[in-house]
Amino acid sequence: MLGRSILFVCCLLALGSAAVAAPYAAPRTPEGQPSLQGEWTNLTWTPLQRPREFAGPVATKFEEIFWTAKIKAQIAGKPLAKPGAPPPEPNVGQSEWFDADVGLMRIGGQPRASIVTDPINGRLPYNILGRHVVAAAIHRDEEVFDGPEDRLSDERCLMGAGGPLAPPMMPPGYNAGYQIVQTPGFVVIEAEMIHDVRIIRLGGVHDRAAPQWQGDSIGHWEGETLVVETVNQHPLSAERFLAGDAVMLISPAARVVERFTRTAPGEIRYAFTVEDPAFYTRPWSGEEVFRTANQPLYEYACHEGNYALANILRGARHKEQEEAAAKAKQKRLDGKP
Repeated sequence: MLGRSILFVCCLLALGSAAVAAPYAAPRTPEGQPSLQGEWTNLTWTPLQRPREFAGPVATKFEEIFWTAKIKAQIAGKPLAKPGAPPPEPNVGQSEWFDADVGLMRIGGQPRASIVTDPINGRLPYNILGRHVVAAAIHRDEEVFDGPEDRLSDERCLMGAGGPLAPPMMPPGYNAGYQIVQTPGFVVIEAEMIHDVRIIRLGGVHDRAAPQWQGDSIGHWEGETLVVETVNQHPLSAERFLAGDAVMLISPAARVVERFTRTAPGEIRYAFTVEDPAFYTRPWSGEEVFRTANQPLYEYACHEGNYALANILRGARHKEQEEAAAKAKQKRLDGKP
């Protein structure tokens, strides 16, 4: 009797373990495909590349607390001072339009220190040309104001800040909403930022006739995962400035493979690999989580191209006039013609 009781208990435990280990069963579309439909957000304070504040790919509790305090201070316009350095100058902050209290991205319950997962150091493996292009882009962003063509694509309202829809899709600091709609032959993703729309064809061949802002995307299902290959992204979307002063480069020759998998009722695991020998020494990969959004996509009006761009150029012309007047004054003081 005791032996049978023990066997019965063991069977119950085995069944319980199997139930716990069972993979999540995603809801289905009428065509029987795993449903990715709905409104999602990938908002996070986890940066693309691992900062020096983190020792490894998974943040410790202390690192997470420090990083959270640092981001909150930046948003409030009161950045934390580096050890031994004078207190930084306060600024107006970004509290009016940056989403707060989102924390680090968690995958499998672990707080991630970077979106980049490979290389293991969490850094982009730029080659010599890639590093040169990044440096040139930063210089142009900070110093070159000759005309509108010199400014970033997001300042010109050509694409969202950081390219939140062009693969690989990076989380913006605000307006990080997405809506996914599926039909028998397509998966369509709309981004709240600038309301760009990306159409993924299921099956077929790539259209390489002309570059596209989000590239040309073809998808297929591998079990529970939507696998998407994208090529032929637009040259003007190559330089993408992200939160934390990171610059991600994606050349028109790049091949990006994304994997979308429903892993929980309110979660999509998003993994990607970038193959781009134009700018990188090797392929690199990353991982994010899209969570169910608690609100619909809101109207987004890109005012930068309407107002800020003209003011940026107007300010540059005013600065040039001041510099020219100062030089002329100095020449007169020096007695030079």
